[in-house]
Amino acid sequence: MELYRKILYYRPRVMCYVGKGVYEKYSGRRNVPRGNQEKPVISGVIDFVAPSSSGLVRMKLGDVIVIYSGLKEFRKQ
Repeated sequence: MELYRKILYYRPRVMCYVGKGVYEKYSGRRNVPRGNQEKPVISGVIDFVAPSSSGLVRMKLGDVIVIYSGLKEFRKQ
């Protein structure tokens, strides 16, 4: 899979997947929670699942903000 190869090559500290479906297809996992994933696909790379930006997502804006705020945890200090 091309995405897997690119992540392996570039080794970002964090990968943010915009949409659960995107991450589920990439990882082969089902019913993943939003936010930081306990077990990354590639060791050493943090997998973070965020809500899709699609208008089809039925979440309150405040809930979306809370999820995206979880990315602050991974800022370099």
